[in-house]
Amino acid sequence: MGETAGLEQAVRANQYSAMSAVNMLGWTLFFGLSSLFIAPVFSGRGLERVIRIAFLLNGACRLLGGVGYALDIVALVFLTINFGMGGAVLAASIALCILFRRMHRSADLG
Repeated sequence: MGETAGLEQAVRANQYSAMSAVNMLGWTLFFGLSSLFIAPVFSGRGLERVIRIAFLLNGACRLLGGVGYALDIVALVFLTINFGMGGAVLAASIALCILFRRMHRSADLG
């Protein structure tokens, strides 16, 4: 029928909607905390150190992005979510793939 009045809070593209707030809560607070909590698991040198630093950077960027979102600081949200998370998660993903591949190879040989 084309009636869209009252649906503003259910649309994620509306930056003031409840859906956007829940989305940002997950991507900033919970993803940030989970990254900070998993970082100490990788306590070794070399590749594990890269993973630990990437998770720490991602956690810091996520939490800063959440602060930026809550205070409506668009530049901070843009930088932390796009570049901070993008670089940190990419580095962690690549390093984890290499680590898991090494672990898989050593399990096959043992």
